[in-house]
Amino acid sequence: MRGVLLLRIETVRIRCLDMRARCALALAAERPAERAALLAAAERDARSIARARSPWATHLAQLLRASAASLRGDRERATRLLREAIAGFESAQMAMHATAARHRLAAIVGGEEQRTLEAQTWAWMREQGVADAEALVSVMAPGFLR
Repeated sequence: MRGVLLLRIETVRIRCLDMRARCALALAAERPAERAALLAAAERDARSIARARSPWATHLAQLLRASAASLRGDRERATRLLREAIAGFESAQMAMHATAARHRLAAIVGGEEQRTLEAQTWAWMREQGVADAEALVSVMAPGFLR
């Protein structure tokens, strides 16, 4: 990709960094012995994404950081970052990302708010014809501990 200068295109660069960070987060959830290094790699990518000029990139970085916080056991930070990401995704009309973040937030907060968030999540998934909601969330917002 570097050879053909694709990474000079901001959208391509952001998407590639996001995918690499999501892969690191998914692995971090499965490999506790490698978790620290994988989280550091994901957070480096999140910082690079956040420096982009595209406003929507900030929200991707927040979601990545929320996952890292969850994997570190920092529920408070994960909750704050998820709320910020959801608001940002909604304002950027990134419904799939907002739904994945909402699903992850529901698992953290519990109670009545959890039920409300889950209802919103499942309504959107049904409306979009998503066959495997858990798989979609796992791809869009990987790495959260259950």
